[in-house]
Amino acid sequence: MVNECSKVKSWLDASEAAAESWMKLMHNTKDHSQRSLIALHLEDPEFYKSIHDIHHQDKMLMYA
Repeated sequence: MVNECSKVKSWLDASEAAAESWMKLMHNTKDHSQRSLIALHLEDPEFYKSIHDIHHQDKMLMYA
């Protein structure tokens, strides 16, 4: 039981640290399109990744 409690506590600490990092990133990001992408990443990571991959492929084609 004690081991389970410490696992939960460490998970909560990590989650809190991650949330704090995201809040700092959002606060420091002045560009609204960047803020939208960050919000999208939080809401739907898979969709964000597909957009990111397509954007990366476009860049590669541009320089090919």
